[in-house]
Amino acid sequence: MKWLKPAVVFLVCCISAILWCIHAVQAPFFNEDTRRTEAYLRAMYDKLAPDLQQERRLAKAYWRRYPDVRENQLWGEDGVLGIKGPADHYRNHGRQEGRTYTEIDWPEDIAQEKKLAQAYWDRYPDVAASAVWGRRSSMGVLGPRDHYRLFGRMEGRHWGE
Repeated sequence: MKWLKPAVVFLVCCISAILWCIHAVQAPFFNEDTRRTEAYLRAMYDKLAPDLQQERRLAKAYWRRYPDVRENQLWGEDGVLGIKGPADHYRNHGRQEGRTYTEIDWPEDIAQEKKLAQAYWDRYPDVAASAVWGRRSSMGVLGPRDHYRLFGRMEGRHWGE
């Protein structure tokens, strides 16, 4: 019976080695079908996965335009949905409310932007009074250009001094 313990250990080691070899042969390195399937799935994931940097920029723009959403417990900056919140709000409510879900154009020269914003507000009092693009909005001097880009151009409004 002294031989039983070493025989069992040897048998377990052999079975383990056989199973390891079987799984190693089925690994993508050796199996062309598995390699192709993994490559296809990786390509589909890369194609369909959202660009999180883009999602973050869109979320910040939406929160900047719409403080009521920014402060919301579900869709807001500190909300349960995180950066997915603004997209969810826009799909379920914002689109019907006439809100916009696009990035904000950031000017290179903020002093020049202030002058252009003031001229736009002076020319269009309805924009100046707007809760989203007006003088007292959370957009500040970015509001007039944003309004012009999204709506004003199509409405025939003029941008510039």
